[in-house]
Amino acid sequence: MRLLLVAGFLLAVAPALAAESTELPGDTEPPVVAEQPDAILEEGAALLDTLFEELQAAPTAAAGKVIERRILVEWHHSGDPEIDRMFNAALLAMDIRAFGAAISVLDKIVAAKPDFAEGWNKRATIYYYVNEYDRSLADIERTLALEPRHFGALAGLGMIMQDTGNIPGAIAAFERAVAVNPSLTNLKEAIEQLRARIGRDI
Repeated sequence: MRLLLVAGFLLAVAPALAAESTELPGDTEPPVVAEQPDAILEEGAALLDTLFEELQAAPTAAAGKVIERRILVEWHHSGDPEIDRMFNAALLAMDIRAFGAAISVLDKIVAAKPDFAEGWNKRATIYYYVNEYDRSLADIERTLALEPRHFGALAGLGMIMQDTGNIPGAIAAFERAVAVNPSLTNLKEAIEQLRARIGRDI
């Protein structure tokens, strides 16, 4: 079941890779982030609100997955071209399991644009992969502070709770993720399995 949930935690990293330069920034200085006009920020927030409403109303899990992918695309846009280029490079590094390189880039991203929730979320994912749960939890907390509806971060929180033996905590986190995104059928199955596990342990 862990592999199934890890796939959910990653949440379709590969499709988000852009056809831009994939050269890792390496030791370059953190970029200067251009300020976004308020209108652009408001437009992006309004679109996400609409997508989450549509996600809640999706008639089937398959329809929900289509909307989910649109949300993921929006989350992967920082609003700054240089940050986006670096983020795409970090995703590529993750895809080939070059986790050290990916963390190095994500460190620069979150320092330069700390309000970019997906930068924190992707670093949390890597920390989970390398079993640095405390760091992953810290980045999940930052992600959820910026985007409380982040079902990927909530799934990751549940996975850490499960791995550390906190089954009630895992169930609670998974339920929060499913409440936001009802199309997460893998988490629904996980919740039922964990509830059955608690019943057997009583």
